[in-house]
Amino acid sequence: MLKYFVYIIFVLIQIPLLFSQIKNGIEYRTLPESKLWIEGTSTIIDFTCITSSIDGYAFIKSDNLKREGDGNQKFESKAVVSIVVKSLDCGNEMMNDDMYEAMKDKKNPFILYELLNSKIVSEEEIGGWSEIQTTGYLTIAGYKRTVNIPIKVRKLTDGKYNLVGIKELSMHDFNIEPPSAFFGLIKADDKLVIKFNLIAGISQAVNAADINIKLGEDYFFKFLLIFL
Repeated sequence: MLKYFVYIIFVLIQIPLLFSQIKNGIEYRTLPESKLWIEGTSTIIDFTCITSSIDGYAFIKSDNLKREGDGNQKFESKAVVSIVVKSLDCGNEMMNDDMYEAMKDKKNPFILYELLNSKIVSEEEIGGWSEIQTTGYLTIAGYKRTVNIPIKVRKLTDGKYNLVGIKELSMHDFNIEPPSAFFGLIKADDKLVIKFNLIAGISQAVNAADINIKLGEDYFFKFLLIFL
């Protein structure tokens, strides 16, 4: 309980710092149709672990996806995404348990991503997609790493956005020992590929103080549900 409590206090402290840099803007939140999945291989089979339980918030000063001039435009935004490790489903109970244990879910129940900066690389290609290069902190199994992720974004109806991306990771970068079974005869490969297809909708135009309060409430209740 103490470790969970310390963890949630850390998140609550980080949230105001994250959003304080933008005074006013538009709040977006991931919608239930969003999906993220992790693909991997082992000595005998390939596997995919899927979740649609994605809590993501973005605080954007402007929803303009146009570049200014000839250079890349800095896309002024802040975002956080959290996923409960045990929401990942690999389609097999034994594989699920192995994955949770490898990711040290009892000590680190969340996968967290914090956007640091983003730039519009290209805009409105075929299908209305724009490309944004992002840099952020990814925390898995308690280890934080800086990752660069290219994301494709397109504007949908009703102010919604569709974001898709792919990122290859090494388990050892996050101090994760690849799961194994049957005395090591079956072992997962170190490389994982994370793919996501997110749908985000406008919540409202807000100031940074408002979103700090709502984020804090959401993480607090999520903490209680996990503990209980």
